[in-house]
Amino acid sequence: MYAKAFAGDLEALVGVKVKLGRPEVATAAPGGIALDSDPIALTRCRNKNDDEQTYFWVVSRALAVTLGGMLMGYPEESMKESRAQPMDEELLDAFGEVMNLGTAVMSRLFTDDYNLPPVGVVETSQIEKPKADVAWLEGEAFAVARFEFELEGFEDSTLTVAFPPSAAHHWFGYAIGPYGRASKAASVASGEIEPTSVVFIEPDEETRNDIEDLEDDFVHSIWTIDPDEFDPDELTEFADVGAFFIEWDLDTRTGLDFLECLRGDEITRGAAIVMMSTDPTEAKVRTAIRSGADSFIAKPFETVELDGRLNPLLAQRQQSES
Repeated sequence: MYAKAFAGDLEALVGVKVKLGRPEVATAAPGGIALDSDPIALTRCRNKNDDEQTYFWVVSRALAVTLGGMLMGYPEESMKESRAQPMDEELLDAFGEVMNLGTAVMSRLFTDDYNLPPVGVVETSQIEKPKADVAWLEGEAFAVARFEFELEGFEDSTLTVAFPPSAAHHWFGYAIGPYGRASKAASVASGEIEPTSVVFIEPDEETRNDIEDLEDDFVHSIWTIDPDEFDPDELTEFADVGAFFIEWDLDTRTGLDFLECLRGDEITRGAAIVMMSTDPTEAKVRTAIRSGADSFIAKPFETVELDGRLNPLLAQRQQSES
């Protein structure tokens, strides 16, 4: 669940196809965290309720440069040169923003659903000799989750999360450990999330038809609307809608207009809102989130992607209403 949500949000942020595999969970000494001797980028995070609990994102410097460079709009030629050199502060900050997204997704999915504490990025740094200099891990043993990381245009890599055993139960024990709970899609079927109506505001008729075809494999009911037929002054028909998906790129009124309309009305302001686009640039994603959207999804999408993006939002809202 986390891997799909993070990959989807990261895709929207950097603008290329991203895939995270299911994590492999193990234990390791500090010298076993880094898979090879190449330089790494390290992001230290902390439980916001307990300064003693920290955990660490670990990626190769090459991958960190690639992600940070994409966020900054670096040309590929510049990134090739930068992968072999220490990262400057600007590039470290950009990669820190990527990892901040990782912790934001974690908090969004796990804080309510698993009663886990909120987490946040403390600092991002780089380690030139990770196997020789292991003091940066601040401990003798760690629980480790390794995600296979596939980034369009970049060789396959690994995203590693290392956390002290004392913090493992609090943050990940039930989420990704051997006693992991059922997936969010399964929890919907079992009644943990109540099925609801989901509205897609989409101008293209063919796309609306494709979205409606997803309903056979979707636990929620789908309702597609042409934006030209949407009346912002009459929202009573949407009183029971659990979520809206709004196309960002519209000709007359913008997707933000619809977002602000729905957030501003008492009838619809409690619904989950996800913006969608075939071109989800960093600027679009940031503007959408600042304006009140819960998330952003790239089109086209399949049912599994809708589940991964929507169900955590519905779970959080339904739990807060109960």
